Amino acid sequence: MFKKLLIISLLWAGVSFAAEGSKEEVYIRNICDTLAKSKDKSVDLTLSYIEETHWVGSKDLKTTESVQKKRVKNYADLKPLYDQFGEKIPYIIKAQCLATAGNPAKFAQFDKDQKQWSLFESQDFGTQILDINHITFPGYDASNAYNILVFKQGNLPSNAQYQTSEMMISKSYELTFDWWYALAAAKIVTKKVEGNVEKTSIRVRFGISANLDSLSTLNGAVNSLVQQVPDTLSKIEIQLFHAVLTDPRKNVETQSSSSVEISSSSVASSSSSVNSSSSIEKVSSSSSEISSSSVESSSSVLLSSSSFISSSSEMQSSSSERTTYIKTLVNVPRLFNNAIEVRKLDGSLCTPNERLNPGIYYVKMQDGRWYKKVELPR
Repeated sequence: MFKKLLIISLLWAGVSFAAEGSKEEVYIRNICDTLAKSKDKSVDLTLSYIEETHWVGSKDLKTTESVQKKRVKNYADLKPLYDQFGEKIPYIIKAQCLATAGNPAKFAQFDKDQKQWSLFESQDFGTQILDINHITFPGYDASNAYNILVFKQGNLPSNAQYQTSEMMISKSYELTFDWWYALAAAKIVTKKVEGNVEKTSIRVRFGISANLDSLSTLNGAVNSLVQQVPDTLSKIEIQLFHAVLTDPRKNVETQSSSSVEISSSSVASSSSSVNSSSSIEKVSSSSSEISSSSVESSSSVLLSSSSFISSSSEMQSSSSERTTYIKTLVNVPRLFNNAIEVRKLDGSLCTPNERLNPGIYYVKMQDGRWYKKVELPR
């Protein structure tokens, strides 16, 4: 019975690919094993769709005023919040499981002055798809991931150091990589009276992050913004982009994973979660004449929309990039990575040094929950 169950589970969990020019299907443990045996060892990972979430609510994220979500196939259908976009959306990246240089890549970038998108193209990118079983990097739990894509203009770094915006994770057996970007914005309104003129200054400040998953991306943008705004400010906006790149030769319908439950527990207070983040401040000011009798109680003066006249606009920016290192692991069973406890289906406990046979196991992860996981043959 167990043998039958094992065979069924491996058929369900594994990835089978047809050999070039043959109808025979061969079980392959990882996509990199497949590419090594195929005639064409490279794939042109292509943008499949982008999911956008626009959220408005309290700074502590406890109250939601509005939330809108949409999915688009074309990056040109996206409207960056306040015309601010600090990264490039991956469009096409050529890669294989060997470290190679001189690969073509295309990225969508937004021109805030022209208010339109364009494609940035380069024939000089270093890229590689890595089997997550053999690598690790601090600050990210990759126990439920399968491959990682690294890409950098020029050559890949010899010290394996990357910014988080130069890495994408695949959480499926197929080549389906996720790219995340978030912008958090807040308006800071100040008023002062000079003579008989009340001047209103509106500063729009931003926190930006590109990271490996939705939560860390959200954390990076919001934490960066919160450090810049006064405690009295209550309302913020968040725009989250989730781009999905796939192997176009595979007809893979990916499930949406961009749903982010924005609550007070979503944003970590630790600064270590702010990866690849930056802050931008946009300043505009206006003036409106008021009578001398209004000067003493300027707080009671309400300016109509017609009296708000933009007189200047400035931009100040600063950035703080964080990097991470990819390290090679000893070939150990993947289920022990970040696992608290592993048990067989009969409930017997697996020891930390025990080599797992292929099959299904109960695994208790860092969140305290039990999961059914498959240990694949090597």
